[in-house]
Amino acid sequence: LTENNTDYYKDLFKELKELLKDDNYSDSEYAKLIAKLFVADFYDLNSKLNKNDVGGYQFVYKSYQETFKKFASDVNGVYYYVENNIYGDRKQDLPVVEEVSITNIENIPYAYGSISDTDAYNITVSVTYKKDLGYPKSVDLILIHSNDKIEVVEMK
Repeated sequence: LTENNTDYYKDLFKELKELLKDDNYSDSEYAKLIAKLFVADFYDLNSKLNKNDVGGYQFVYKSYQETFKKFASDVNGVYYYVENNIYGDRKQDLPVVEEVSITNIENIPYAYGSISDTDAYNITVSVTYKKDLGYPKSVDLILIHSNDKIEVVEMK
């Protein structure tokens, strides 16, 4: 957690910590929280310092994290137009995520290149913003098991 994380994100993070304290935690509940944390951090652009401060990348499949950050901040990415706020004087109107809700979750087999998971998750989330600025209100994610973690491999 950082000082720039929103209270909503911090609450979700606390939920994740509580869930993982139990050795017999629900795998699907873990996947749901990862999906919520990822989307809440990625689409809350107002809490970011600049276009290179890409949220949610820590929940992305490890070997794809750097590519993901570059894609998010390049000319076609949602972070490209985020103005610098190092000194706290940004005037830009950016999205603030108020809530992320799970609208659908299903187990699916997933394979892409060397990545394979017979019990992956296809999760659809609904995003509520403080102000509608035209950002996605529904996001589809695919999450896979990777070592002891569940990580995002696709976002549509």
